[in-house]
Amino acid sequence: MKNIAYWILGDSPENLKNHTPQSRKKIQALAMAIIIPTIMWFITGYLAATTMLKLSHNIGLLVGFVCALIIFLIDRMIAISSGGWKIFVMRILLGSAIAFIGSIMIDSAFLSEDIDYYMNQKLGQKSADVLKEIELNNDVHMNEQKNVVQQRYADLQLASFNYKSELDGTGGTKKYGKGQVAEAKNKILADARTEYLVQLLALKNMQTERTNEKKVAQDEVLRNHGRNSIITRINAMHEYIFSNPFATKFYYVLTALCFLLEMSVVIIKLFSKKSSYELEQERIEEIRNLKSEQILRSVAERSAIDKRLGHYGREAMRAVK
Repeated sequence: MKNIAYWILGDSPENLKNHTPQSRKKIQALAMAIIIPTIMWFITGYLAATTMLKLSHNIGLLVGFVCALIIFLIDRMIAISSGGWKIFVMRILLGSAIAFIGSIMIDSAFLSEDIDYYMNQKLGQKSADVLKEIELNNDVHMNEQKNVVQQRYADLQLASFNYKSELDGTGGTKKYGKGQVAEAKNKILADARTEYLVQLLALKNMQTERTNEKKVAQDEVLRNHGRNSIITRINAMHEYIFSNPFATKFYYVLTALCFLLEMSVVIIKLFSKKSSYELEQERIEEIRNLKSEQILRSVAERSAIDKRLGHYGREAMRAVK
């Protein structure tokens, strides 16, 4: 584990052998603080791809690996970087952004089933509202057509009764058999039957159109619902969580835990006591900077002297030597 920690942070085990145990422990702590968010982001990326975006397991593994690699590189950059207040602010902002995004994504991935349940409820309610609106819009015309059909059916029944009564001699002219009156009533019956069938067909067409309209509306609701959209699912998650007091408390605890784990690199790096190894590295860096400055200053002074002496002066100096 120690060698892995040294490899992650780019430190030499030989150099750390001569330092205190606290120095080696801090290196291992920083490495663990990098590994934990990396693993979390691998799981988060995999779950987000497979449960939220409904992608295949192979694609989920690839997404998880890419997310983990990016977080590993960012956290490693935070761990090995050093500098003034600008670097300090950059660490805080970058670490906070990663922790914020990571905590939300982890919540969304782990609460995927609850989000699906809530989104299904919303989808059902939305579909019911759309269908109800379609029915309300068509009810007036549909009821009018039903009344027309009922009236035409009553006319048909009456025409049929009058024709049969005329044929058997129990009504109308009281003459048995087909006469001119019976023929006329038969024509009225045929017209009544035709009119009834026309109005009945019109009613069935209206019912078919309403059924098709409902299907189109439902398909439109499903198409625009955004079940696999990350932003839509996050919004649904927040709506569901904040409508349930227990879920709200659980969400805050889980988010805080994920945030602290994501920020562990920044916390350890900025707020832990510097080890002897770090202090030595800083002194070595300062000494090398001083040597570099001295060399640069010496070169600059020699250049200035040469410039003042000019060509003949330099030749004279070489002759003296």
